[in-house]
Amino acid sequence: MGFIEATLETVEVCPLCGGTDAEFLTETKDRLHGLPGTFALVSCHRCSLVRLSPRPTAESLPHYYPDEDYYSYQVEDADSHLERHGVKWFIRSSVLLGLGYEKISKGPLKRLLSPFLSLMFFGRATYGYGKRLPRFVEGGRALDVGCGSGKFLNLLKFLGWEVKGIEMSMTAAETARSKFGIQVFSGELAACPFEKESFDFINISHVIEHLRNPVEDMKVIAGLLKPTGVMYVETPNILGAVNADGLQYWFPTDSPRHLFLFSPKVLREVLTSVGLAVDNILFSHVEFAEWEYLYKLEEAEGKLDLNLRGAIHKLRHAVRMRKLRNRLLYFFNKSRGNTIQCWIRPAARPE
Repeated sequence: MGFIEATLETVEVCPLCGGTDAEFLTETKDRLHGLPGTFALVSCHRCSLVRLSPRPTAESLPHYYPDEDYYSYQVEDADSHLERHGVKWFIRSSVLLGLGYEKISKGPLKRLLSPFLSLMFFGRATYGYGKRLPRFVEGGRALDVGCGSGKFLNLLKFLGWEVKGIEMSMTAAETARSKFGIQVFSGELAACPFEKESFDFINISHVIEHLRNPVEDMKVIAGLLKPTGVMYVETPNILGAVNADGLQYWFPTDSPRHLFLFSPKVLREVLTSVGLAVDNILFSHVEFAEWEYLYKLEEAEGKLDLNLRGAIHKLRHAVRMRKLRNRLLYFFNKSRGNTIQCWIRPAARPE
């Protein structure tokens, strides 16, 4: 059966401030998978939250997450790096010791070398997660919202956490259950069966932009965090769209899967509105110049699936200059990095 074009809905009211006036920013379409449909990004006049409107209805949206192609549903070699022997493990476990993973990092030599090895190998030793990998909590419970096929949860489980997941895709959720033995809930957030204030760590990485109502949904998620818990949120930073030739070509726009786009200020307002306090915000820059040039080429040609290497090779000088410009912009203004990384805790309750 072929793809049926989405039924669309207009989002008349901003979920953050309740405003109804919005400014049209750009027309968008599915550039990543080439599925049909035309959508639009608008910015709320009152609070500046950017939303997709019109957008696919709840019934239509799952068609834009193809199970065989969507990146977070893949599981190839998801556990091939989980080993506890050799020099690599000695370095890795020594670094993890500094994050409280003492049960898997025993030995006076590791304790002695941990600060030095952390300086040298922190990013790689933390399986590429860096500061996103949580400090260990004895008997700790971790939740990954939008866990995909369970790769991150499987790592936390390996490191000693009790883990649970929430995932929209029933196919990906079943993969996490069958391959890694992880309990994953698939359904509406409001119906999730997990107890309130029961998790020490909640990971929401590149998920909040997919939520149909980020304020109401984040209120549910916030209620699952222990008063002493930590939450990590990562999402595209719309201020980073300055790196692209127009918001419609910016890779993290990812229409129509990304229903909202946030600036640091707006993200902080969303989190504050649901009873959370932001401890720290950082920015990172991932280079998407090749993709953005490819999107423009595909639009000019009127078709998808141009040969990426061949097309970009012809524009290698332009891409190289764009990357240099982007690095300079990020160097002088970190807030223009295209990803927001946010560490959060429950706000202090009044006595």
